Amino acid sequence: QLARRGERKMDTREFIETPDEELKCGICKEVLVEPRCCREGHFFCRKCIMAWLATKRTCPIGRQRLLSIQLARGRLAERMIEKLRVRCRNAAFDEDGETSSVAEGEAAGAAGSGANRRAEKKQKRCVWTGLVSHRSAHFRVCAFETVGCPHAGCKARMDRRHLESHRTTCPFREERCAKCRATFVFLDKTKHLDTCPKALTTCTQEGCGESFLREDAQKHAQECPMQQVTCFCGAKYLRRDEAAHERSAIGVHNRVLLRKLREQKIDFNLRLAAQAALFENKLRKEKAKLKKRISRLQERLNDLMTSSSDDSSSSSETSADSY
Repeated sequence: QLARRGERKMDTREFIETPDEELKCGICKEVLVEPRCCREGHFFCRKCIMAWLATKRTCPIGRQRLLSIQLARGRLAERMIEKLRVRCRNAAFDEDGETSSVAEGEAAGAAGSGANRRAEKKQKRCVWTGLVSHRSAHFRVCAFETVGCPHAGCKARMDRRHLESHRTTCPFREERCAKCRATFVFLDKTKHLDTCPKALTTCTQEGCGESFLREDAQKHAQECPMQQVTCFCGAKYLRRDEAAHERSAIGVHNRVLLRKLREQKIDFNLRLAAQAALFENKLRKEKAKLKKRISRLQERLNDLMTSSSDDSSSSSETSADSY
């Protein structure tokens, strides 16, 4: 598993026992990652030797000619490395490379508050140990492994142990509206509440104050007693005063209606005259077409009669000749 692409180099402090020098890269001097072996038996990390061969064509140790196609995978080295015992990379390491103990943390706590905080930070780390081959599987569940927030747009990174609590407070978490059941990002909650069709809102007309669902706003606007409306006569008043206006403006309404009737009559006569003129023009065109057709038929009839007369004369002359 250490040989999988993308595996980063291991910190030497992670090893419980110091690895043999044979298991270290001849270039970076660290434990091999994706071991590659040359013909002379020298081992290197795959990335290290490929970077070397990008500019040189010799073995870094033996100085013999070496090409990338001549490298072999170090399977034996891989198996030996996988059997080494290591600590989690998220363990608490002292400056000398050893893991700190809880007892040391308690002793440091008595020395002062600053040392106590440092000791507490150290002892609250991962205590897992195991084989290198089990290392990747452990990282997928390690409570102290640094992970990113799964919510889109959030760039926060934290220990896995803090992820669950972060999920409940993350400003990019997805929430569902209890009223309309729509989903939205928590950051947009205020924006959603301002537009939610199922949220209660209050009429903005002064003196109304009635509450209704936002999706019924248009319906309320058509019924609100404090909504200003405009009569066909041009007068403006509140909807609640509509009956009083109709009673007080009967004369005005009659005059307006009479004027509108006259305007409608004039408009009707104009449209009727326009349609009549259009119809007359259409009849005129049809009449002209019929005249042309009759003229062509008359010419054709005359031609037929002339042709028939010529045939009769020719027949009489033929009979006279025979006698």
